[in-house]
Amino acid sequence: MKVVITGVGRRLGFELAQHFLTQGHQVIGTYRQSYPEIATLDSMGAELYPLELTDRTAVQQFADDIAHKHPSIDVLIHNASAFSPTPDDRTQALTDFDTFSSVHIQVPFILNETLRDNLANSTYQHGNIIHLTDIYVQKPSPKFRLYCASKAALQSLNDSYAISLAPKIRVNAILPGPLAFLPEHSEAAKKQVLAATPLQTLGGFSPVIQTVDYIINNPYLTGASIRVDGGRSLAM
Repeated sequence: MKVVITGVGRRLGFELAQHFLTQGHQVIGTYRQSYPEIATLDSMGAELYPLELTDRTAVQQFADDIAHKHPSIDVLIHNASAFSPTPDDRTQALTDFDTFSSVHIQVPFILNETLRDNLANSTYQHGNIIHLTDIYVQKPSPKFRLYCASKAALQSLNDSYAISLAPKIRVNAILPGPLAFLPEHSEAAKKQVLAATPLQTLGGFSPVIQTVDYIINNPYLTGASIRVDGGRSLAM
């Protein structure tokens, strides 16, 4: 199986890429910065591309190159993400808006449109597109309103493509909740997140990877939006 994943440099993207490589699948991944994880993926045989996702020309060139090099693609996972609270400064907010729009909307649109024929040529039941959105697409947080709005747009793209790319390509979304804390999270912030999550624990990245496998292996699933959040969205 041939899998294209955006944002494989760290965290979930790295874990996804490593998961598929360990199973013997071919992984084509993009990354923005050369974290140590990139060397690990390279040693495992991944086909890796440094790519600035806010650069439309570079993204289109990457998509064109992959389309030419790989006539058949089985899975496209839109994992890359940008995240920050909406600042009070209007100029900075508009800069963030451009970043969120590029990473969460423009990049998936370019890759989906450019690689649609390649995905339709998949020999693995169907071609699969999986968008990683967010539980906040349904209940947006005012503090992260620009981020939430761009993820909601990605969710809308997911639903549209599920219709327009059927029956040869299946399109589904995963809505993650809190998965793993970042180093900058304070103890107070950690306690707050856990208290607001019914299962009172973080899932780590494995539950999302398991959901990706479930989507790929379920031939009658398209247009689905699966929450993987420990029940967090129910308590929001």
